[in-house]
Amino acid sequence: MKTVKMVDGLTRLHGYPRAPVGPPIRFTMLACAGLIAWALTGSEANAQDRPLVADLEEVYRAGGLSAPEWAQFVNPTRMGFDAAGNLYVLDPATSRVVVVGPSGDLVRTVGREGEGPGEFQIPSDLVVWRDGRFGVVDMGHAAYQLFGPDGSDLGRFARWHHRPCRLDRL
Repeated sequence: MKTVKMVDGLTRLHGYPRAPVGPPIRFTMLACAGLIAWALTGSEANAQDRPLVADLEEVYRAGGLSAPEWAQFVNPTRMGFDAAGNLYVLDPATSRVVVVGPSGDLVRTVGREGEGPGEFQIPSDLVVWRDGRFGVVDMGHAAYQLFGPDGSDLGRFARWHHRPCRLDRL
């Protein structure tokens, strides 16, 4: 059985002092309970959803049913911009990267399905650097393919044995 002793007005249980529950602690507990009750019983006006309106200006549109053939994407999965404002779109289903200029016009397409340099088997990721260079992870070749700002193959074709590392860390 536990013993309780009163020493100097404090209750001690097995030699440890118990903090007194006085008016300041009771007031704090009462204030917290009041705050919780106020938050839970707010008026309906405070609980209503409000629509958020974004005023976005369309600069250009790429893709869609009425788009030119070069902009009819099947499954665009990765995109990125360079410092000049060019948009790079990787479409693995067509094994190509489409580069769209700041005005929305086609700049160039890079890649196609195949075995050689600049050709992809299963392109899965894209990274674009500010200077316009870009790289594509090709899971089919188990390699990274790097391209210059003009779309030329930079001649680097790095293969991995186990798992690819993140392309943006190269």
